Amino acid sequence: MTWKTLSREALIDALAQQPSSIRLLDIRPREQFDRLHIPGSQHYDCIRLRRFAEQTAHDTPIVLVCRRGRTSRHAAMWLDHLGFTAVYSLEDGIEGMQQHVPDGLVATEKES
Repeated sequence: MTWKTLSREALIDALAQQPSSIRLLDIRPREQFDRLHIPGSQHYDCIRLRRFAEQTAHDTPIVLVCRRGRTSRHAAMWLDHLGFTAVYSLEDGIEGMQQHVPDGLVATEKES
């Protein structure tokens, strides 16, 4: 197993130091991504993730984000199985980021 979980603190540090070297892939449903996401992240559904895997160098650092960290772990295992060597699942997902680092997120809809 070469994939790992990544804490929100480690992600924040990595993004502060080398933001362009990390591919941050949010695999939640589009509506959830549109409401709230990490700056610099890109939305990827299953089809786009499959294409991404086919077209991306296997040594590219990838951080997968989902709601709570479970779905991203499964996606990380899948990419690991395909031969990717620097795959991470965001521990506790976007919900963990929202609870502990709310200023580090992009909200595109106002809460009522």
